Amino acid sequence: MAKRESHHEHFIHFDVAGFTYYDGCMAIGELRPGMQLMLERDTDNTHDAQAIAIYFGDKKLGYVPSNMNATLAHLLDFGYGDIFEAYVQRVAADAHPEHQLSVIVYLKRKTEPNCAKSKREAEAKQKRKSEPNELLTNENEEYYGHCKH
Repeated sequence: MAKRESHHEHFIHFDVAGFTYYDGCMAIGELRPGMQLMLERDTDNTHDAQAIAIYFGDKKLGYVPSNMNATLAHLLDFGYGDIFEAYVQRVAADAHPEHQLSVIVYLKRKTEPNCAKSKREAEAKQKRKSEPNELLTNENEEYYGHCKH
């Protein structure tokens, strides 16, 4: 049997920080492992300059813990949010509130068409390097004159 390639790679996992201070108690009954969550930079956060809020629909669940958010925040700030997917990993309603919800964040693997496109672009670039400059054809010779290579 052929090995099946994953469409994503584990990036980080954690218990949601501040779950009791936001909409966690209102959402916990709806949350199930595998449900997708949204990550959003909270640049107005006065306690953590690299804060990343976690949302389930319009409900704010809390934050990525501050001791784990630096790299993720940096990538989000540079516009790479589309390479991440966040999911509910574990819901434990009877646990301490700061351990009731675990989240896993994956890096999305590039799809085959993008990889194929990149390969075509690399091949085209290599081909351009090995071919003569098209601007120096006979039609352009009069304009460029002595600039033949």
